[in-house]
Amino acid sequence: SYGMGLFYVTNTSSIRDVEIRGGDGGLLLTKEFYGFFENIKIKDCAKIGVHLLAGGTSDTGVNANVYQGLWITGCENNLVFDDVAGSFSNVVVFKDCTFENSRKTSIILNGVRPVKFIGTYHESNFTEGAAAGEVVEVFGFDTEVTFDSCFINVNKVHDPDAFAVKCETSRVTDTAT
Repeated sequence: SYGMGLFYVTNTSSIRDVEIRGGDGGLLLTKEFYGFFENIKIKDCAKIGVHLLAGGTSDTGVNANVYQGLWITGCENNLVFDDVAGSFSNVVVFKDCTFENSRKTSIILNGVRPVKFIGTYHESNFTEGAAAGEVVEVFGFDTEVTFDSCFINVNKVHDPDAFAVKCETSRVTDTAT
């Protein structure tokens, strides 16, 4: 169960000043277009902090949203963004957000495009296990991600086979991180 599950937040709707603690997941979003999410704090969820889930059609996509001041800490995965059928077309922006203390991979991006992280902070992620894994894992078809002025710190003895940002069949742009 999620602290908050939202379906059909559209046309400049906004969700602001929310705090979610514990539970299986923090926030589940499906069919979100042109929304604004600000000052949302999610802490210590058993599984996913924020799950953006697209069902693969324009009727169930997550598209053209802005997330500002999002703070997620202590979840198994802080952010999971799934679009296995490629229904996104407009940029989703994470601005001035913090993703920290995930127990496993902090951010998983699967088949989404484009996504921008601007001024985001990533620290002390992948806290389970002796060595760190990926902070951000990008995979799926034609995923496109931009990191602009972001801070990404692994903070552990890093597994030589792991990367801070791991990409498979994707494009990642790094601008002054």
